[in-house]
Amino acid sequence: MKYLEDIIVKEGIINDDNVLEVDSFLNQKLDIDLLNKMSDEWYNRFKEDKITKVLTIESAGIALATATALKFNVPVVYAKKEYSAKLPENTYISKIYSYTLKKSYYAYIKDNSTTEIIVTKDNNILIIDDVVANGWAAEGLYDICVQAGATVAGIGCAIEKAYQQGGKRLRSKGIRIESLAKIEEIDLEERKVKFCLE
Repeated sequence: MKYLEDIIVKEGIINDDNVLEVDSFLNQKLDIDLLNKMSDEWYNRFKEDKITKVLTIESAGIALATATALKFNVPVVYAKKEYSAKLPENTYISKIYSYTLKKSYYAYIKDNSTTEIIVTKDNNILIIDDVVANGWAAEGLYDICVQAGATVAGIGCAIEKAYQQGGKRLRSKGIRIESLAKIEEIDLEERKVKFCLE
């Protein structure tokens, strides 16, 4: 998606740790026009899949997932994070390692609520993630869907760091990933991003 790539080039910041910071348009300050265009793109790519719910993880993915769920006119569900093993009863749980935080946490979704069961075997889920690098968060969400018996139509990812192994590993498991910007490499010396040609 060239529109997103152009914003990454213009506003993304490559820090000294060779990490691309997208706080100015995706993670902290949200570019609403960009969110609208990205959610349109995911809708176009998944509109034949009869999506019943959009799933993400707190907190960076919530805005993206909400914008996307609006296009499909379906509920959005987000997994909560917990850094201790003390979790509520009746939950689907997946342990995820955070490359950014350098520690593990638990993502969980309650398997029922007062109004309806949140994720069920009748659901066809679209997972939305802001960044897929090592892919642990996306894989954790996929695992939660498997535990619930739900079908996963695929993963919509804003930015995929193709030079890391997450996207490749998930695709090798037969999981469909629709990335809007795929980064082939980050040149720390030049402070430039090179995108995959697809």
